[in-house]
Amino acid sequence: VSSCNSKSAKTYFTEATKLDEQNKLPEAIKLLDKSIEKASNYLPAYINRAVDKTMLGDYKEAIQDYDIVLRKDSKNTLAFLNRGKNKHRLLNYRGAIDDFQKAINSKGGEGVRIEFIPHNSDGKGYDCSMEEIKLERGVSFYFIGDLNKSFNDIEYCIKNNFERKIALYWRGMIYIKKKKKDLGCK
Repeated sequence: VSSCNSKSAKTYFTEATKLDEQNKLPEAIKLLDKSIEKASNYLPAYINRAVDKTMLGDYKEAIQDYDIVLRKDSKNTLAFLNRGKNKHRLLNYRGAIDDFQKAINSKGGEGVRIEFIPHNSDGKGYDCSMEEIKLERGVSFYFIGDLNKSFNDIEYCIKNNFERKIALYWRGMIYIKKKKKDLGCK
């Protein structure tokens, strides 16, 4: 009996979180693996493992974890957003845009304004702001050359005072690419 492992998935998850805070990501991933072994439906473990893999530069593996999350929770806004960010990092801009659109749709669509809901301890309610999604989507639109859609997303962020410096930078880049150098520099 003493050799039996009685730790729960949540206990492994909590221990992994402490290692994350110390930037011991490979060690945290091992504990998250154990958390998933204990409870294969424990979404926080998959999400945190994907974040850790992203921080280590293993974008393809992170995407695989987000795929699992989305098979188990098809409306997980945060998983769509983060999977899209990883696709963008892999230069798959169209795939990223598709995921960002799915994140927007999971919140009710373009015209819906749902306030940010932080995740809770059981992993339900993973959300992110519409501004964050649109900023990421706007940058991906920029890289495929769809400057009008890029501009609209970036303007949305500026109007909502989200990451203003970053959004202003991208608006300037759009203007420059549209041959409006004076506006871009301004």
